[in-house]
Amino acid sequence: MHRTFLLIVIFFACILSCTAQQAVRPISPEDPAFDATYAKRQAPVVRVKVLHLFPGEDSNRIIHYSLTTPFEPVGQRQEDTLDADGSFTLHLDFALPYQQIWLQVGRLFYGALYANEGLELQLDAQVLRGAQGFASFGKGIRYRGPDGPLNAYLNEYAMYRPLERRPLLRRRSDLQTEAQARNVDITAGYNRISDSLQSIQESFTLTHPSPYAAILINEDLSDYYAGLCGTWFGKTMPDDLWRKMNRHQPYGITSGGTQFYYYLGIYTRTQPPGKYASLTSAMHRLDSLFPPAKADFIKLHLALGRELEEQQKGLAELEPGIHTAWCAALLRLESRLIAEKIQAVKKNIAASAQASLRKPFSIGKTIAKIHV
Repeated sequence: MHRTFLLIVIFFACILSCTAQQAVRPISPEDPAFDATYAKRQAPVVRVKVLHLFPGEDSNRIIHYSLTTPFEPVGQRQEDTLDADGSFTLHLDFALPYQQIWLQVGRLFYGALYANEGLELQLDAQVLRGAQGFASFGKGIRYRGPDGPLNAYLNEYAMYRPLERRPLLRRRSDLQTEAQARNVDITAGYNRISDSLQSIQESFTLTHPSPYAAILINEDLSDYYAGLCGTWFGKTMPDDLWRKMNRHQPYGITSGGTQFYYYLGIYTRTQPPGKYASLTSAMHRLDSLFPPAKADFIKLHLALGRELEEQQKGLAELEPGIHTAWCAALLRLESRLIAEKIQAVKKNIAASAQASLRKPFSIGKTIAKIHV
């Protein structure tokens, strides 16, 4: 009764907030309506600006970031440096909704950014330089641009009641590991921890009404279902749980949302184990279980290997089985980017080989070493 009453209060608080601000109406990438939306989207740009850096403060000029995409739940870590004026610009390749970027700027900042239309992150080194540990919200951190309010809201939540949330998240992760290692059902314990996390989430959304609350709640649900789905590989989950997972539609290209689709794809391939091992059979399996738009989007998350050549081959196999226009366009773009990476690697190898051939070689020194 108390939980129902609290949810009603949160609902009306969100309604009141949205009347004062423009309501956010996310469309999930698996929604057929997203096909028309994607064609109009422009790939967003993320800009970072660090103020008040000292001359020679090189350690705080180093940037590390990783991008979440449908093809990679946890993107490869990349490194770059701030320009002389303390700025950095990241042009994203894909026009995806709420694409998550994990960003670290020296010892000043670490957190998740969300790019939908465009974002500017401003950091004040003078304020952040002496802070204890990393933060993604608070003094010295400003989110600006079209995606500024969303990023401020989600990162304030990330820093909300950390002494309670973080141990709960670790315990839930440990349960997932235990379930996979020992092949046991941890649903009851998993749900108890998740209920505690939901109480914290409800406390935040009640005290911080926002038009972005739906995105926050959706992301937490994606994390919940992803973790639970991963404990049922090779087994058949209860019908009611399967129906709930089937209905869930992540809004963003985030770690939670991408992991959810990735695990859902693995789960369907293990029913029963071994039957859908090939990529072609896995695609047919998805077509038989889900509506076309959802099936196509899950196909993009099928494991394609870590090597560039493996990924290129896998994308070529996927292409004939993708029927949704925006998914097909995304796959072609990823294929082009992979091909460019392969060519760049070959070019670097060839340049290294040429440099080795041009390197002076002293046979006298070599013979001298032999006689030592």
